[in-house]
Amino acid sequence: MDITAKQAAEILKNSGNEYRIIYHIRPDGDAICSAYALAEALHMLGKKCAVMSHGRIPSVYSGYAESFGNDDMAEPLNVVVDSASPARIGGFADEKIFLSVDHHMPNTIAAEYKYTDEESSSCGELVYKVIKELGVGITPHIAELIFTALLTDTFCFRSGSVNAESYKAAAELACCGIDVSGIARRHYMNKSPQRAKIEEIFVRSYHYTCGGKVLGGIITREDMRVSGIDPCELEGITSFPEEISGVLAGITIRETADGRSRVSVHTSDGINAADICGIFGGGGHAHAAGCELDCAPDEALKIIEKTCAEMIN
Repeated sequence: MDITAKQAAEILKNSGNEYRIIYHIRPDGDAICSAYALAEALHMLGKKCAVMSHGRIPSVYSGYAESFGNDDMAEPLNVVVDSASPARIGGFADEKIFLSVDHHMPNTIAAEYKYTDEESSSCGELVYKVIKELGVGITPHIAELIFTALLTDTFCFRSGSVNAESYKAAAELACCGIDVSGIARRHYMNKSPQRAKIEEIFVRSYHYTCGGKVLGGIITREDMRVSGIDPCELEGITSFPEEISGVLAGITIRETADGRSRVSVHTSDGINAADICGIFGGGGHAHAAGCELDCAPDEALKIIEKTCAEMIN
């Protein structure tokens, strides 16, 4: 059942006292911070909460997470944030989902309730609306979590999904006493040597097609080994190709551990990234989407380049 933020808040208040907040595999700031912000708000209502996912989180978020134990939880209700498909929640895919809060379309999670809005710039923005309806008050820590979710998922307010509601939410959160410039510097002006190395390698792989309107790059398993970077520290690198002047479609191909190709497409000027990735079973937003191809990175890049060119022409 599709519901509003107000309805989601009422359901969370009245449906149970134990919740598991689940975010997607290979998590980004939006997923991580949305989950912990919602958990903190529910905890303030006296609910027991656990925040769960699979795999490591980027080190920049390690200090954000509050500890929400679940040892004494009997039958928690599962709430999924920032995830559009069962595949995105890994080992939780076969479990019963009570509520899904998401801004990707299409959303194929079979949740009992869904609060989704593809016009929202981030899942954090949706969670913020739910928390306000819960009436618990926005603590400085919740404000920092939601602001971080919004900031990172819009690439510092540069994505095509940013709108007036995004800036309104950011302004409200800034009024809660958070260090907005410090948060921005932490996520966009600090790099490890390993991160700097993988960015250098990635840029060297750039390949232009379609008269410079399509730009693709590849990150292989060997590149990861040479740079020494942990895979969870790659957040934001997929936006690099679209930063080049004249590029309408930026493609990032990352080789997976089993030799397949994880694809990310960022677009502008009316080119729909979700339509491009949807051809291959993926999805996302109009200006940022992803999919996976069962082939090597070089072949995957050729396939996506061709598809982008067809969309442009």
